[in-house]
Amino acid sequence: MKFRTEYTAVPETGFQLEYDRGVVTLGSCFADNIGHRLVETGWQAEVNPCGVLYNPLSIAQAIEHALDPDYRPELCVHPVTGMAYCLDFSTKFSRLEPEDALSVMYDSLARLREALTSAQVLMVTFGTSWVYELADSGRVVANCHKLPAATFRRRCCSIQEMTAAWYSIIDRLTGGRTGCASLQLNPQLKFIFTVSPVRHLADGFAGNARSKARLLLLCEQLARLPNATYFPAYEILTDDLRDYRFYADDLTHPSPQAVAYVWERFCEALLTPDARALLPRIAEITAAARHRPLHPASEAYRAFCRRQLEAIERLPGVDFTEETAFFRSRIEINS
Repeated sequence: MKFRTEYTAVPETGFQLEYDRGVVTLGSCFADNIGHRLVETGWQAEVNPCGVLYNPLSIAQAIEHALDPDYRPELCVHPVTGMAYCLDFSTKFSRLEPEDALSVMYDSLARLREALTSAQVLMVTFGTSWVYELADSGRVVANCHKLPAATFRRRCCSIQEMTAAWYSIIDRLTGGRTGCASLQLNPQLKFIFTVSPVRHLADGFAGNARSKARLLLLCEQLARLPNATYFPAYEILTDDLRDYRFYADDLTHPSPQAVAYVWERFCEALLTPDARALLPRIAEITAAARHRPLHPASEAYRAFCRRQLEAIERLPGVDFTEETAFFRSRIEINS
């Protein structure tokens, strides 16, 4: 007997990922989930350097700012907290001193640009097609920073404006449909588009459904490009793992078990066979780095650390910077 409709088909992507080049993930908290899985398994991954972003226009805007050398964040002082903030960035970039806020903002944009220049793929997760825009100017903001509701208007984006924004981004990054050499930051860059399975119930059931439907149609449009594909994270959770036991306590976010399941399907679809074969060996090394021995000063533990460094040397192309530094420090401390 079967008790659920299982996801069995591996989607045709047209490309697969190798360990020798970096990955960038942008978008909703689901981009964080997959991005951190990539980091934990040794990928050179830049995960949401500009913070969690939910709607397609704000994600596109973050890339535009990273590519624009003349962009200057417009700082304001929060009326309640006194923190310096920018509506183009999430609250995690707010600081008491304006200079500190600008520093972390510029650093995030520089990291994003550098990562996009050399990455093999940009994975984007759209969370909602609802946006907030300033009531006086109509400018879309990335975060409302808990300002008074009258500061903003709220609306749902059309498929046409979201598609136009992302066609522009793809053209700027790769030369895309234009073939313009002056726009080619990274002509070999590929794109993976996904829709977050996290429900935005503040929009109501119908509002959330309409928002997700727009995002699915947006991804359908973008995935028709030769350097882009769609990964069905949304469908895996809502159709395969549709039981509430696969959700966290808030009943909207996926549980760790569900994230692990989607990660397995992601690996099947988007990693090369060689990359998938490396995963168990990489997991052993990262688990060894997290291990805390009973006798850290013993010769046995030093030998254990040396074996891990030897195993790392046998896996070129995998980012073990932190693990290598850790094992070496354990050996030096105990010598």
